[in-house]
Amino acid sequence: MKTDIENYAHACDCKVTSIAVIHPRFKIGGGVDRVIYEVSKRLNQYGFDITVYATDIKLESHPCFKVQSLKNLRNFSYSTQLLYTLAYMQSNPQKFKDYTLLWIHSVPLTVPALHIKQLYNTPVFSRFTASEQIWMQDYFFTRSLQNNLSKT
Repeated sequence: MKTDIENYAHACDCKVTSIAVIHPRFKIGGGVDRVIYEVSKRLNQYGFDITVYATDIKLESHPCFKVQSLKNLRNFSYSTQLLYTLAYMQSNPQKFKDYTLLWIHSVPLTVPALHIKQLYNTPVFSRFTASEQIWMQDYFFTRSLQNNLSKT
C-alpha cells in the first residue's frame, strides 16, 4: 500500500523527480523520523532523488537518500532546532529552488515553505504526525509567527 507522499508524488501534475524533506531533526528512532526514513527509502526505489534537511541528525548518510545538516544542534531543544530550521528556510530559499517537491513535517515550517512555493512554483506536501498537544503548540506558534511577519 502506498503512502500519501508516494501517491502525491505519482499523481502530481508536475514531474516530481527530486524531493527535499525538511524536518528539524532526523534521529531514526520512532515517530516522524521513522516515517521519513521508511518513505524516503521507498520513494528512492521508484527513482526519486531524496535529500533530508535537518539540524539534529543521527544518520549521516544512506545509500537511498542524501542527508544535509543545516547546522549541528544535536544538544539543543526541539524548539531551538525548529526555529533554526524555519530561519534557514526563510533566509535561504534559493537552496530549495531546484527541488520539484518540498515535503515538510512541522506546522511552523509551512510559512517558509509557502514562501519558497511562491518564489519558485515548487509544490509543498505537508504531513503532520505529532500528538495533538504538539500539533496545537505548533499551530499557535505558526499563527503568531504569521501575524508578526505580516506587520513587517
